[in-house]
Amino acid sequence: MISAFFPGSMPESSASAISTKVLGVTMMQPEAVTIGFTPPPISGMSTTGGFEGFIQMRGAGTSQDLEATANAFVAEATSRDENGQPKYPAIGTLRSLFSTGAPQLYANLDRERCKDMGISISDVFTAMNATFGALYVNDFNYLGRTFQVRMQAEADYRLLPESLHDIFVRTNKGGMVPLDAIMTLERRTAPQTMERYNVFPAAHLMGEPAPGYSSGQALEAMEKVAEKMLSSDYGLGWVGSALQEKLASADTTVIFVLALVMVFLILAAQYESWSLPLAVLTAVPFGVFGALVATWLRDLSNDVYFQVALVTLVGLAAKNAILIVEFAVEAWRGGRSLDVAAMHAARLRFRPIVMTSLAFILGCVPLAISSGAGANSRHAIGTAVVGGMLAATCIATLFVPYFFRTIASDDVSGHLAGSFAKDKLGLKKVALLHDKGDYGRGFVNYAREMLEKGGVQIVLEEGITPGAVDYGAVIQKIRKAGADGIIFGGYHPEASKLVQQLAKKKIDIPFIGPDGVKDEQFIKVAGKNAEGVYAPGPTDVSKLPMNIQAHENHKKKYGTEPGAFYDNAYSATVALLEAIKAAGSTDSQKIMEALRTHMVDTPLGKIKFDAKGDAEGIGFSIYEVKDGKFVELK
Repeated sequence: MISAFFPGSMPESSASAISTKVLGVTMMQPEAVTIGFTPPPISGMSTTGGFEGFIQMRGAGTSQDLEATANAFVAEATSRDENGQPKYPAIGTLRSLFSTGAPQLYANLDRERCKDMGISISDVFTAMNATFGALYVNDFNYLGRTFQVRMQAEADYRLLPESLHDIFVRTNKGGMVPLDAIMTLERRTAPQTMERYNVFPAAHLMGEPAPGYSSGQALEAMEKVAEKMLSSDYGLGWVGSALQEKLASADTTVIFVLALVMVFLILAAQYESWSLPLAVLTAVPFGVFGALVATWLRDLSNDVYFQVALVTLVGLAAKNAILIVEFAVEAWRGGRSLDVAAMHAARLRFRPIVMTSLAFILGCVPLAISSGAGANSRHAIGTAVVGGMLAATCIATLFVPYFFRTIASDDVSGHLAGSFAKDKLGLKKVALLHDKGDYGRGFVNYAREMLEKGGVQIVLEEGITPGAVDYGAVIQKIRKAGADGIIFGGYHPEASKLVQQLAKKKIDIPFIGPDGVKDEQFIKVAGKNAEGVYAPGPTDVSKLPMNIQAHENHKKKYGTEPGAFYDNAYSATVALLEAIKAAGSTDSQKIMEALRTHMVDTPLGKIKFDAKGDAEGIGFSIYEVKDGKFVELK
């Protein structure tokens, strides 16, 4: 007998609690084997709410070998170490439904004797089927309905092995012979049913994750057990919701990344900038953090419903940040500094953000505390959304002044480009071009500051349309203005077109772009016309001893090259730890003061942070394209 129950509103009436009670009450009943289990999350997908799989016997072996392997697997998965702790904590319960101990009667038919007596083997099987089974005879119609006629002996005549004496089969001469004259019975034990998985004989496993662990963690633990316990003749296969989870697990990360990309692209189109959307998306990690904490506090699992909530939080968290960024950009364009504009926007939009967020959070509270059938799915979504929105609203809004970054700000590269044009190249008349975006405008504005201080004449300032095919009109303006150099603010696609079209017009003057031009793709597209182009970029720190050691440690531990922002993340962590040590406290104000006053050795060099949170000490260098490569100019 197998029983399943739906979750109730109280912990003691939950599915898992009831299934445990059922097992405790009925396990001592000798008349039947009763198993209590939680219902599947999707009806019809699985038998239970846990996980199901099969141990496949892919090589030669008996049913006893399969049973022994399955029992050893279960014993290992549920075993404990010398301290009494589970070896695989993610696995709560696990049982094998395969047993070779079912009592059976094996009918051994003497075929030679049947031949001597003129008895057809098929007649023997028909007689046994009609007596002990249910032999189909025909159909008949009655009152407009069709009924089947099946033949079967009365119960009293098919209960005992001795009933074979009362069952006769006809010979070819018309005589009647009892079945016990041509057949002997042998008592055996064997599997009641032999299930197969992918054609192979298989033992059915059913289990549940331990409290506080997700089904994904339990499946991962099961696969570790399989690696340890199963030989090459055996394999572990999943069915039902476990199989679907394994198939879909790789898609979760892809979906989340695509959600971020879509939000980024929409914001980039709205702001006509590639940098501002990054400021908006900084709120997303706070939302994810809040969702994780809330889910952990309620002891919920990382299931598909939680993952749906995470995707939802991408848009919800970005919404709050949009309100701040929108007003910050407006204030910045009005002449305020970036840090002042950001704080002004945060103060201005704090109340609207809190009000709208609270309205949404309170609307989701009923999901988080709901009860009844299917409540677990609502709990997962509601809890994650409520926790994520609380974190995205409170942390992202209140703690912006505490952010520090090890990535140098754009004003450094803009000032460097202006100084290089004035001091190193000796330019007197400069044309300023930009792609009308915030990144390009900012770079050109900072470059202009240095040029005007040095008495360099700005003969042209023009915005170009990103993605345009022909820049002939602006090139003609550059020629007419008599510029002896160009400083461009934008990215490499437009820069490559500009240098190609300048070359066609026989305009051979220095071209200086931002770090957005310092890209190998620029050289590939521009080809030989890229030669001699200048662009600022972070100073090469690959030869610093601390940088070399950090990269070697990463490769030693993980076997791969570090990512693009490894140096920045590593340096930020080192700076924070050193600040805590210097402050002698975990007080945030003291740590902030230490970050701003103490120079720290990092893989990026010696750094500290200014009042705006930007790293001081991170250098920029000018790079020139030589022989198809960006070469740092010393």
